[in-house]
Amino acid sequence: MFPKNRGRRAVLIAAALAVFPACIFNVVLCITAPSAAVLYEGRAPSTRIYDRSGVFLREVVNERGERCNPVALSEISAVLINAVLTAEDAAFYNHGGINWFSVLRASIDNKRSGRTVSGASTVTMQLARMVFSHPRDMEGKIRQGFDALRIERVLSKEKILEEYLNRVPVAPGCEGVEAASYRYFSKPASELELAEAALLAGMIQAPSLYDPVRDPENAQKRRDWVLQRMYETRRISREDFETAAAVPLPRERPEIPVKAGHFTDYLLAETRRRGDIRSSLDWELQEAAQNLAAQHTRRFRGNGLTNAAVVVLDNATGTIRVMVGSKDWGMDESGYVNGAASPRQPGSTLKPFAYALAFDKGWTPASLLADIETEYISNDRTLYIPRNYSRNFRGPVLAKEALASSLNIPAIRLVRDLGLAGFLDVLRNAGFSSLNQNASYYGLGLVLGNGEVTLIELAAAYAALARNGLYIPPSVTEPEKTESSGPIQYGITRANEQSTRIFSPQAAWMVTSILSDEAMRVQSFGSDSPLVFGFPVAVKTGTSSDWRDSWTVGYTEEFTVAVWSGDFESVSMNQVSGSSGAGILFSNILHLLYDNSEFIPALPETPPGIETRIVCAESGGLPHEFCPRKLTVSVPQGTEIPGCAVHALVYVDPASGAVLRTGNGAAPEYAPVRLVYSLPPEYDVWLKENGKFTIPAGTASGTAVPGSLVITKPRRGDIYIIEPGYSAENQTIELTAASEIRMTAIDWYLNDTLISRASWPYTVSWPLEKGRHVLTARSGSSRSDPVEFEVR
Repeated sequence: MFPKNRGRRAVLIAAALAVFPACIFNVVLCITAPSAAVLYEGRAPSTRIYDRSGVFLREVVNERGERCNPVALSEISAVLINAVLTAEDAAFYNHGGINWFSVLRASIDNKRSGRTVSGASTVTMQLARMVFSHPRDMEGKIRQGFDALRIERVLSKEKILEEYLNRVPVAPGCEGVEAASYRYFSKPASELELAEAALLAGMIQAPSLYDPVRDPENAQKRRDWVLQRMYETRRISREDFETAAAVPLPRERPEIPVKAGHFTDYLLAETRRRGDIRSSLDWELQEAAQNLAAQHTRRFRGNGLTNAAVVVLDNATGTIRVMVGSKDWGMDESGYVNGAASPRQPGSTLKPFAYALAFDKGWTPASLLADIETEYISNDRTLYIPRNYSRNFRGPVLAKEALASSLNIPAIRLVRDLGLAGFLDVLRNAGFSSLNQNASYYGLGLVLGNGEVTLIELAAAYAALARNGLYIPPSVTEPEKTESSGPIQYGITRANEQSTRIFSPQAAWMVTSILSDEAMRVQSFGSDSPLVFGFPVAVKTGTSSDWRDSWTVGYTEEFTVAVWSGDFESVSMNQVSGSSGAGILFSNILHLLYDNSEFIPALPETPPGIETRIVCAESGGLPHEFCPRKLTVSVPQGTEIPGCAVHALVYVDPASGAVLRTGNGAAPEYAPVRLVYSLPPEYDVWLKENGKFTIPAGTASGTAVPGSLVITKPRRGDIYIIEPGYSAENQTIELTAASEIRMTAIDWYLNDTLISRASWPYTVSWPLEKGRHVLTARSGSSRSDPVEFEVR
């Protein structure tokens, strides 16, 4: 018999040898246990998009093509948790990752049957397989059990269950119970009832086999089995069991609606964020605007207007509140086209940016511009003669009236003087990235809208005017709120790292003052126009060539609204202009924003350094009693405005027509008084065609000098073609000239041969003759430079 101490020592050694492997195993488990972060990283949530108030808009599957919506365990109904544990792991809270009793039972069952008829995977083991992707063989099973033990060292039971319920494939195309709950019952897992919970819990074992839509009989049996097990384990009462078993299965998967399809498509293209996204869209406004766009297209369909698009921006943040891309996102194939993001020719809507640039370079709304027929030669020698929408010319106009009336020729002359490349740079700084060609590609027609831009770009650029010249890229999500940010205060621009100042506050405001002048709008569109609101709003319309696109864009202090209407196939409409087409929808959208709003429509605050002046409408000078019209303009403080030098009164001899005297002095009773215009020679044709009285030849002081006479048409190097098959007598060109000093008449010489004598404004019609020609104009001692041209 061993001594007592020796026996005790042997027992201790034996115990140590028995415990040592377990200790080593536990140490290995602790050392190799994965971090909680690694376990969480494996989740791949689908993207769920909400409006700014939390209204669900759309769900987009994850990169595996499945819906996955992770939620906290507290957001999953207790009845679903009980159902899942009943079906998958009833002893979940009583094991450390492996249920050894289940392993033994499964081994015996499988050995007896000669095949796998029973499993022993716990919830933790299933989670391990989903996280670490173990193969489904004996080695994979061993590794799965080992990883389950490791996971139990890292996560609590509640966290393990939460991760499992968020990852487990419950239904075809769905990861996790939340996604499956929405897929079959259109509600969150927190609201599931017993019958619904039992169905989802039963589907976990084989989602396709127990899908109630594909195989309702198998699904019914599986659900009822789960309910029976819950009753047997006293998780539910007999009454609960019978009531749930009588509930019919869902026969179809509800269609998951897509709201604001164009906007959500745009958001997904603009951001790489996934998971839940709180967007900037206002669904209530979006739905109302969508309905208005559909009504608008129905109303004007007979005029060829088949689609419409709308963008509404919040000026304070640059966020998109409304984006309607077509009359109906899902109605037909064309409905999926996003008209808000599709480049189109914007017509005259780019003109305000030319004027804002000019105002920053010293022009003012009182600057005089010429609205007269003007010819331009493009780089390819093509003759370009722009026309106004009205097809007539106004002669001398102020910048204010030229912009308010959207006159084409003054805008082109302005861009020519400013420099086309500089104007294009300004447009790009204002967010028009669609204008990606060089300046010569567009030519001066850029200011009339021959380049293509998107409605979103247009809205964002006009929002910069509403911010008094500060551009902020449009955003699809709400800005992050901080404790210091406070509520949005309109009238206060929040510059951020993405903002760019494209115009001075004064230049932007001068444009705003012009576009918001409702009296000028009435003058252009009439008092019954849809663009007459009775409250302050800055508005601009545009119509592309051949009536293909109708645009209206405008802003108040709070919102910028941009509207396009037309046809996606670029079919011409039946003379639907910006005001009569898009303008009506624009008006409806603006009233939608304000009729039930807490905001009172207002314009941006006037920046410092602006004053209001009254000037002559045809000279821009301080008016006198002879000026026929006056305009109120906003100009920089301290702007020097001289007296009007365009208008004067003269006394005319009724017999000879000679001027007797100019000025205010008294005249003989028989001498009629006439208003005369004193304008540069470039206005001569306009003055004569419009019956304006000028001081007759000989009354002007000064003597003609060589070089004061210039041929304006043809130009040196011009080539004219005689069209075959047409009468030669009817194929003519107009010879035109301008003089620094008014002359009684000029003589036209072709190849040193006198062909005509013409009085002011010196225009002659000449029949084309083949050959190379040299043309000169002469009057007394004045002689023009020769102009060489060719007729073929």
